[in-house]
Parts: sequence; C-alpha cells; structure tokens
Amino acid sequence: MKGYKSWKRAACGFMSLTVAVGMMPANAGGIFTGSAVISAVAEQSAQKCLGFKKAASAEEITADSISEWTAEDAKARITDNIDAIGDSMQHDDCIFIWKEGDELCCLRLNRTDLKKTAIEGISTEIYSLENVSDDLAGCDVFYCTDFGFGMIASAEDVQDKLSDVSSSDAKNWLIENIDAVKAAAPDDSSTYYFLFRFSGKIFYKGISSDDLIAEYVGASGFRWNMTTENTALSNISSWLEDGSRVFVWSVLDAQQTKRDISAADVTMKANSAEIASVQYNGSCLAEGTDYTISYMTDDGTAIDSTPTEAGSYIVIISGMGEYTGEIRKPFTIVTYTAPAVTFEKGDGSVKLSWTAVEGAEQYGIAGEQNGKWTLLKKCEGTSYTLSGLTAGKNYRVAVVAMIGGKWMLDYSNAVTVTPAVAAASLYPVVQTQVKDSRIGFKWNKIPGAEKYGIGVYQANKWVVKKQLDGSITTWTSPQVRSGRYRLVVLAKVGGQWINADVFKKSFYVTVP
Repeated sequence: MKGYKSWKRAACGFMSLTVAVGMMPANAGGIFTGSAVISAVAEQSAQKCLGFKKAASAEEITADSISEWTAEDAKARITDNIDAIGDSMQHDDCIFIWKEGDELCCLRLNRTDLKKTAIEGISTEIYSLENVSDDLAGCDVFYCTDFGFGMIASAEDVQDKLSDVSSSDAKNWLIENIDAVKAAAPDDSSTYYFLFRFSGKIFYKGISSDDLIAEYVGASGFRWNMTTENTALSNISSWLEDGSRVFVWSVLDAQQTKRDISAADVTMKANSAEIASVQYNGSCLAEGTDYTISYMTDDGTAIDSTPTEAGSYIVIISGMGEYTGEIRKPFTIVTYTAPAVTFEKGDGSVKLSWTAVEGAEQYGIAGEQNGKWTLLKKCEGTSYTLSGLTAGKNYRVAVVAMIGGKWMLDYSNAVTVTPAVAAASLYPVVQTQVKDSRIGFKWNKIPGAEKYGIGVYQANKWVVKKQLDGSITTWTSPQVRSGRYRLVVLAKVGGQWINADVFKKSFYVTVP
C-alpha cells in the first residue's frame, strides 16, 4: 500500500480544509478575490472532503467506485476535515465508506461525534452496498475515492471527467506523482498537458518531458494558464493529434492509482530462470508484495514450476499491490561446459586457444588477481593473444562465454601461463676486469635462469669452464696464463642452454 497511499495522500491534499475556509489558490495568478471565491470553494469542498466524495445517489456507489484505505487513514482524514464535513451535512447522521481488501468498511457518525476524541473511539463496521438506498434516505453518505490527474484519449472525455481543485493542490499532487505520471505515459519527446477546473474557470499547463520534474513544477515561478472551456476543448483535440499526453483532474480509476510495472528494469541471473532484481525508478521491488512470477515455454505453454532444464522460456512478471501490468522477458537456459584452453608462449605474450561453445555470442578472457576474477578482453573467435606481459611472470587466466546476453562465469578451465622471453634478452650482459692474472666476471640476472655457464673457445670448440647457480651473477677465475681469450657467459632457461648466438654474444679478454 505504500505507493498507493502516496497517490491518495496527494489527492487528499487537494480537497483540504484550508481551501474550504477561504484560503486563496497559491498559483492562480491573483485572479480571484472576495467572498464569492470563498463561497465557491466551500461548495466544492462540501462535495469532496479530503478524498471522501458525498454521494448524490445510490447508483454512483459501487465496489469499483470505492477506493482502498485503512481505518486509520479514514479516521485521520475525517478528523482533519471535521468542520468541512459538518458544513456539508444535510442530516444529523453520516456514513463514511471505504474498502479494505475484499471488504467494504464504514464509520457511522452523528453531529455530536464530529470531534477528534469521539471519532478515535468509534469502531468501524463491515458495510453492505444493499443498504445504500436506505442510508441515503436518512443520512449523508460519503465514500472514499481518489482524485488526481488522469490521462484522456479524446476531448469528449473532458466534460464527463473534469473536476474542481485549487491550483496549489494540483501543483502539489503533480510534484508528488511526477514519476508515476511519466511511467504511465512515457515519451521523451512529448509535451504533457494538465487541466483542471477551479471556480468555473479552466486552468492548464503544457510541460515538456525534460521539464516534467519536481524542481520545475515546484519552482516559485511556476504558473497555471487560464482559458475558457470551449478553447480548452479545441486545444485538447490539437494536442492529442500532435501526440501529446493530456491529463485532466478527475476521479481516478483504481488502475490509474497504480504504477505500471512494465516500466521496470528486470535483471536475470546468468543461464538461469531466477530473477536477480526488478527495479522501478531505481527502487528494488519485492516478489510477493509488488509482483508475482510465472513461466511459459517460448511456444506459450504454461509451466507450473521454475524451469531448470535447457531450453527457451518466457518469464512473466505480473504487478500486484500498488503495481499493475506485466513484463514478459524471454530467456534461454543452456547446458554449459567451460571451453578447454591451451596456450602458446610468445615474446612477452601468450596466445590462448579454446574449444567452441554452442550458442556462444562472444568470449571473454578473465584474469585472476588476489583471488578475484576480472574480465580483461572480449572477442568473437576461439583464440586471442594477450600481449604486454612480463617475461618470467606467471598469469592465471580463464576463458568464459556469453550466452543469451549473459556471461557464463565458470572459471574451472583456468590455466597458468608464462610468456616466452625474447632470445636476445636471455644472454647476460657481461662486465670483466683483469687483476693479478685473474679474470673477474659480473653480469645481469636473466629471468627464469636456472644456471649460468662460463665458456672459453679453445681448439675450435666451446668449453664450459664453470657452472654456477642461477642466483649467482659474479665469478672470478683462477690465475691464467697471459694471452687473449674468447669468452662467453650463457644462461640455462627451461632446461636448455641458450647458445644459438654464442659467437655473436662472445667477447675477448686480454690477460697481460
């Protein structure tokens, strides 16, 4: 009832007692003055007291014409309008009728009960419409109804529907219900026109979709325009022909006081029939309170339970409570198996390849860091090269597929990859120094090096004179004879000595 009440409370404000006792409409442009206005407004309030309308005949009171409130709301509205109710009464007794769920309820009062302390202590009763004619013969009957701006389809609807309200009340109602108005008739390019009657005159305002916000309507400079009934009817026809939305102040149908759930945003869980969220204007709706869920196959066959097997389905989200309408959203459930992933090392890169997934719209490469997976890249094929990687560093990656617009976040195919190191960078850069017939070597650390070897070219072949652990990057030879030596420092990476360019990477050292 939360959103439903907000319409009611807004509508109630427009039939407020302050109008009945002569307070001027805030934005009528200073047109009305004097006792004639006070009298006219009092007569209007006698017919509509804070959401209760005084019945003129039994025929106008039906189950559909009575709106839903609570006993607490009904008593509060009667209490706030005791004087206006008393002024409108032609009998000593009166009855107030409203709806609670499937039942009609009422409160029976007489003039002596029209005070706050008395009303609070009076019990409500179940009411039957069979008693309306008899009750009208001996007392005043008021029934709960909702007033507000309701959209019309033709100019002919105006004369039957247009009701009286003060300009300030119309403005306040519109401020509180702007989101509901836009949701009921969404159009980003349209103009919204609002009309109401006050003291025999017709007032209106045209507001663009961009300006239909609380800040604009609530601004101090906001003013209603005044026109005649004939001009209004002519303008309405033109507005409707142009595709504009036209609303008139009237008794709202029950459905008009509810929000259309078709304007909500629905998010479903990936590869599942489960609803992740239903949001209306940023607010998350609750299943069982705001909507119900049902399912059918894509050929229209109803399903009694939530589908779990592979196939194409439609979920139906039906409004309830303060929401009406429905949303039908197609979705697909597939039997998903994560693709098998292989890789090839490249120079500072890794080429990933994987098996195709049936129904996949695209693929994503995800990376794991600190236990969290992040989508790094997207592609449509079954291979992708990750570049810009650091040689010797391990990377944990997985490939996921998008099916039915949802990512299948299954990382069970994750692999650990390491890019190849460029051959040129696998040869240490060496510095040498000769002292006391000894040759000192110092070189840079090679990523992934398991061992280092010091080689000398002798008798037309290379001979490894010393092997060192991969953590050592310096070495000094024993004393050697004077002479000129061709030397090289090699690294062993991945179980292989890197020696393809050994002659190019060799160097000469002369020992005096």
